[in-house]
Amino acid sequence: MDFSSKLMNGTRAVFPNVLIGHDYFHSAQLLNRGTSKELSRMKTQFFSRKIRSYKSLMRTTIAAEKDPTFRLSLSSLPLFLQQDAEFYLEILQAFRSESFPEFLQMWDNLKASSIGQKWEHGRRVLEDVCSQLPSCGFTPKNYRKFAKLLCTTWRKYLREDRREVEAEKKEFATLRFLILMNPKNMKDYHTVELRRLLKKFPFLRRIREGIRKFHYQFKADSGSYRSLSFLKKMVTPQSHSRLKSAVNTLIEEQEGIFAYREMYKRDPSLRKKKSIRSNNEHLNAKVNKVARNQYGFRSFANTISRLEGILDCPLIVSPALLSSGEKI
Repeated sequence: MDFSSKLMNGTRAVFPNVLIGHDYFHSAQLLNRGTSKELSRMKTQFFSRKIRSYKSLMRTTIAAEKDPTFRLSLSSLPLFLQQDAEFYLEILQAFRSESFPEFLQMWDNLKASSIGQKWEHGRRVLEDVCSQLPSCGFTPKNYRKFAKLLCTTWRKYLREDRREVEAEKKEFATLRFLILMNPKNMKDYHTVELRRLLKKFPFLRRIREGIRKFHYQFKADSGSYRSLSFLKKMVTPQSHSRLKSAVNTLIEEQEGIFAYREMYKRDPSLRKKKSIRSNNEHLNAKVNKVARNQYGFRSFANTISRLEGILDCPLIVSPALLSSGEKI
């Protein structure tokens, strides 16, 4: 069966001495689903949130230029945007200059700004504006135009930074697909791309190594497979709860995972024999159809009768699966 705790607890309640087997498909599925959740968490943390912060800051600066009373708060910004925003505040002072002499003073302040020198694009913003100045330089007639140009040039470089993060996010999505691949299904070009991207995102090596070792356990000779405790290296305190749960379940149930495989190796004829299978998908589809058609299960006896008729087989329902009022 799969790793449903309700199914396992119910089975053990009815058959207390049975060894529950878990096949390779459901074992790999459990690990892949947990890993997928962890990679989604990382993508959100490292890329999606950053992209949203860039867009939010850009909208905020546009609003600040339209409303002279608008105040930009740095305390709510993430650390990676602090220098960008601090330099923008100095640009905003120049943009809001009420006179030509005041603008010239703000321009001199920008050229001497320590924040502008620290921010990687600070000098480039000023150079881009200077490159578009006429030979006469700033004048009382054109200074407001160049004050606006300062703001738009700052946003241009902010947009460039955001696009770099978006490109990394796209590469991360490709790496996510490769990390989850079974090694036996990988082509040469998959391997080359995986190595390239792992150099860019080295913190994902531990996850890929855990998945690779996991799949190789099922290729090992009889009795030579190792404990699945190596999967713990995939987990950190910040990992998604689904990955933590998947790793713990696989380690706890590893006896059933490998016993299932060894059983068929000892007696291949068992593959042709009928057995109890708790997750037969075509039977689940029939049960789901009943639920969709809203055939009410009025009582426990009514449930047994209806399901036995639909599935055309005897049905055992463990009391562990029942809630108060005898409802499944």
